[in-house]
Parts: sequence; C-alpha cells; structure tokens
Amino acid sequence: MSPDGREPRPAATYTLAGTIVPRLAGYDVGLRLLCGPTGLSHPRGTLSVMITFWIAGVTGGKTAATGWHLTSNEVTLVVGVLAAGVGITSLIVTNIIANRRDRRKLLTDLRIQRLNEFYAPLIVLLDQDREIHNRLSDEKPAQWHILDHLEDVRADPVDGALAQKIVEINSRIKDVLEAKAGLVLGEVPSSFATFLLHHQILSQALKGLPYTKEPEGAQYFPRQFESDVRIGYQSLLDQLGKDLKE
Repeated sequence: MSPDGREPRPAATYTLAGTIVPRLAGYDVGLRLLCGPTGLSHPRGTLSVMITFWIAGVTGGKTAATGWHLTSNEVTLVVGVLAAGVGITSLIVTNIIANRRDRRKLLTDLRIQRLNEFYAPLIVLLDQDREIHNRLSDEKPAQWHILDHLEDVRADPVDGALAQKIVEINSRIKDVLEAKAGLVLGEVPSSFATFLLHHQILSQALKGLPYTKEPEGAQYFPRQFESDVRIGYQSLLDQLGKDLKE
C-alpha cells in the first residue's frame, strides 16, 4: 500500500511510435517512447517516461537512453513534439532517398549513353577492320603491313579494294572519336591520337599522296588503341551489370 493509503496500481508500460525507416543507407533508425504509471514512487500519479533514439550501425547496435519523470500534461507535450520530429525526419529521409535514386539513375543513363554512342560502335568497327585485315594478309608473311608493300597492294585489284575498305572503316572510327570523345571513360588515352595519325598516313599513301611515317609506330595500326577501347567497353558492361542488381 502507498503512503497515502491507496493500493498500488499494477505496473504498465506503453509504446508509442516505432521504427521510422526500416533501412536507410545501411542503418536502422528508430524513435521509441515508453511510459507508464509509476505507482508507489510517485503518489501524485505522475508518469515515468523513457525516450529512446537509436541508429543501429552508427552506435554499434547500442541504445542511448535518457529517462525523466513527467506529468501527464508534460507527456502530452513531449508526444506532440516527438510526433512533429518524426514527421520532419520522415521528410528528410524521403529527400535523401530520392536524391540518391536520382543520382544513381543519372550515372546509369550516362553509362548507357557511353556504351551505345561511343564504345559499342567502335567495337563493331574494330571487328570489321580486323576481319578485312585478316583477309588482306591471308597467305602473306607474318607481320605483313600495307605500307611496307604499298606498291604491291595498289597494283593488285583485290588487295587494293580491301585496303581501301580498311581506310573507309578507319574513317568511320575517326568520326566517332571526334564527335563523341567526351564520352570516354577517364582521360583520353594517347593511343587515340596515334590511331588518328595512322589513319591519315594510310589514307594519303593509298591515294598516292606524299606521306610521312613519323612519329614512329603511327604507320602501323596501333594495337594499344584497340585494347583501350575494349577495356572501356568491358568496364561499362561490368558497371551496368552491377546497376541492374542494385
């Protein structure tokens, strides 16, 4: 029995609110209000209130809690303040999630654009170039190059036509490089400039115009250029694959 002669009231606990957002950027966020009659310790019938706010993952799963003894009017005020806080927090959380989704969509759209407008067209053209070069160099010595046998190529109708086809494909590659260079992943590789020099040299040589073999290596197709394009292409495919899983 209490000091004022009243029977003690049974212990009771009430829970208000719960988890605001189940998961946000890898964290659990929640706000909880625990309140109940305090019985003998507070004969005037005040309420014992425990407010707990937790962010699991930030505190390592620990709960930070503070307790107060409040009157029923004060509890009503606290509940109103907490409800307003929950509403504001929900708006902030919603905005954060929306911004992250928008950013992820922009990145995915850019990757698709890079793939469709730059890397995929170059891959198709490089495959065509390789096929025609294999036909041209078939039954010829290893490390055979057009510029090393220019007169023979120009004198042979079949070889001449294949060599000209290579120039046409290279011209289309040049157009993609010049029009879509802004879609390159990272810095523009130096092999891109080497390819453009190679295309200019081969084109002039087959037309019978004066040409130079400088800088060294530009007279032959730069294999590093093809390697750089294929690496960028595969990197985009891998990134898009991850985007689809998220």
